[in-house]
Amino acid sequence: MMNTQDEICVVILNYNGLEHLKYCIPSFMQTSYPFLKIVVVDNGSKDVSKNWLRNNYPQVRVIELDKNYGWSGGNNKGIRKCLSEYNPAYFLIANNDIRVDPRWAEQAVAAIKKNARTGLVGFNVIGWGKKGDIHAFEENVAHWRSLCIEETNNIPGCALFVSRSVFESIGLFDEGFFAYGEENDFERRALMAGYTMVKINVPVWHYCEGSFSRIPFRASLLAMRAEIRLAIKYGGCARKLMSLFNICCNPFLKLDTSVSSTRRLRPANPAVNMFLLAWAFIWNMFNLPATIQRRRHDFKRAEAARQKIGIHAPITNAIHA
Repeated sequence: MMNTQDEICVVILNYNGLEHLKYCIPSFMQTSYPFLKIVVVDNGSKDVSKNWLRNNYPQVRVIELDKNYGWSGGNNKGIRKCLSEYNPAYFLIANNDIRVDPRWAEQAVAAIKKNARTGLVGFNVIGWGKKGDIHAFEENVAHWRSLCIEETNNIPGCALFVSRSVFESIGLFDEGFFAYGEENDFERRALMAGYTMVKINVPVWHYCEGSFSRIPFRASLLAMRAEIRLAIKYGGCARKLMSLFNICCNPFLKLDTSVSSTRRLRPANPAVNMFLLAWAFIWNMFNLPATIQRRRHDFKRAEAARQKIGIHAPITNAIHA
């Protein structure tokens, strides 16, 4: 049984995304779950997103930021505001370029309540890596009948359902990741802390690359930067650098560049890609002390969370889970 203690805050990050908000917000408004607060964090947009929201959806809370703080920074500010002003039990961290099945919230809550250690829930994302097929999404919504749950170790950050207890145990997103990699980092930290993650069969449609498609080289640099930083935090840095060099700069390696994650790592010719990779490496070397410090902080919090629930296995066993 659900009650007001099961309130959900939906945190939608927006940056010059008016064209996406025009389908995203109406979709969320169809949610069948009664205890829902929708918060849009505007990351310093220059378009008319904020005015459009206020004129058309006054019930949506808009948090205006003075500049673009990135995916992690913007979401963190929204989460903190929700924690200080509301009392949510759960959060949905959502991109502004998604559509949801009206039953997403009640089914996510049902899934997370089945196991006390489940901390994160993902959905059946249509458009993970490639632009979502809207007809496939509509068919999935029409034919959905009952909840199916499966354990996973990878949830797309475009629609990430999180128990409040996870944030309280391991902290918020690592703002050293401006964009890309932050959900991978957060999910690893959750696994290290002893939480489990599940995926449910409720469909979510994702446009894919709603904002960064306009600035492909910056997106590529940020993606490369994040890949290296993840390897520094969790091990395998040398292997990661060799793999990135092969993907980015090997002209004989055949890859499917229609997949967004691959396209970001191979945006142009090998010379340009090599320049971007070198710049990403230099950035990480310059920020190495901060990354190491953050690693220590995150591992310490994860270890404390494990001890609290009686997990005594070495934390390294969870890093590659």
